Amino acid sequence: MICMQVMSRDGSYWSENTFSLPPGEEGAVSLDYPSRYLEKLYSEQPSDLALMAKFGSCGKEGLAMISGWSAAQLNEPDVLVVLINSARSSTFISGRYAEDWGRPSACEAITEGRRTAYDTRCEIKFENKLNAIKIMRRRYDRMLRPEIITLWKH
Repeated sequence: MICMQVMSRDGSYWSENTFSLPPGEEGAVSLDYPSRYLEKLYSEQPSDLALMAKFGSCGKEGLAMISGWSAAQLNEPDVLVVLINSARSSTFISGRYAEDWGRPSACEAITEGRRTAYDTRCEIKFENKLNAIKIMRRRYDRMLRPEIITLWKH
């Protein structure tokens, strides 16, 4: 089972669907994402839509998978883009490669258009050893609790 969530940056579109994959499926998998709002989805730029794919049913915790709108986006990426709601804080990202956390790097605020669902773009070097992502937020002089996303390794 895979839970796929889609959200537009402006907050006007949000959905989630649970998919069953055939056993033994490996590599990039194309999902037929039924929606009565396909015209809206196709009219958006890829940077205006965030995807989150996780193993398991929607509403439950699961390992995250690298996802994108097309196979071309997933074909050996050098950089993984993570779209985040910063909660009006300074935001940083760090990756765990094998057992060690990498040095945090600052994320970039998105300044154009409506930013209801997310307002920050983070980039992290993508390597096969990347197995988790840590999102850190600093509000004024106080660090907020980090969010850790564990990645599925095939």
